[in-house]
Amino acid sequence: MSLVFGRDLEIADWASKELGSNFLGFVIAIGLQDRQGNLVGAAILHNWSHNDIELSVVGKMTKQLLIATAWVAFTKVGRITVRVPRNSKRILEAAVKYGFKYEGCVRRLYGPFKRHDGMIFGLMKSEASRWIKGLDQVQMVA
Repeated sequence: MSLVFGRDLEIADWASKELGSNFLGFVIAIGLQDRQGNLVGAAILHNWSHNDIELSVVGKMTKQLLIATAWVAFTKVGRITVRVPRNSKRILEAAVKYGFKYEGCVRRLYGPFKRHDGMIFGLMKSEASRWIKGLDQVQMVA
């Protein structure tokens, strides 16, 4: 597996098709490709506000992809927000494992049933610095 940078629109388009959704406006996309060069995962940073950016994960996720995404995000903002469907146990467990803190629930965000609730998690740069060596030295740029 290898990471793919610099092909934001192509990767975001692939992720949109996988999700059956859209990413509007400015996006930063990091892809994960297999040995044959096929995209198998992506981390999309979107919905940027003054100190926060939303992270959407599509397909396969590796620790290397998450670390690269955190490095990129924390040069722009001080926190990352992720919304996860309640029924996505693997992603919920990964969010907690990597230091994201539970912040609330958006009821029925992904569909008509409770299992479709959107669970909101946030990660501050200082929290991510505990497991990403050197991240505390990253400076935000405007």
